[in-house]
Amino acid sequence: MAEDWLYFTNALTVLYVLILNVSVYLLARLLYFRHRTKSFTTGVLTLTVAWSLLRALYFVRLDLLQATPGFAASRLLFYLPLCLQFATFSLLGLFYAQLVHTREWEQSRLRHRIVALYVVSNLGLVCTCAPGGGRVLTLP
Repeated sequence: MAEDWLYFTNALTVLYVLILNVSVYLLARLLYFRHRTKSFTTGVLTLTVAWSLLRALYFVRLDLLQATPGFAASRLLFYLPLCLQFATFSLLGLFYAQLVHTREWEQSRLRHRIVALYVVSNLGLVCTCAPGGGRVLTLP
């Protein structure tokens, strides 16, 4: 039973490191070819690098090093990527809103409302999932 868990977590570690490598490569290409750094693509890739790095560190520390992290470190490495993944997904929603409402997006009123909704929803999730905050999920 413990060996099955070890295979599962090793596979997850490899997948998160693969996602991390692809995201870093794409982000490096974006910077190398001097594309706009203030864009949705840069934001999504930066958030993806952050959460995949934290997930990979969680599984490496938990399984490959056979060390049980402290309670605070374990909660931080477990819950923070969840918040970053939500921020990545909601940033895609923000991008979609910009595509659908291109003409209205130039007017600052709609853009400020949607960006404010993005910030409030992400802060709400952080307050809910933060270590010591609400109990949304339980640690494995």
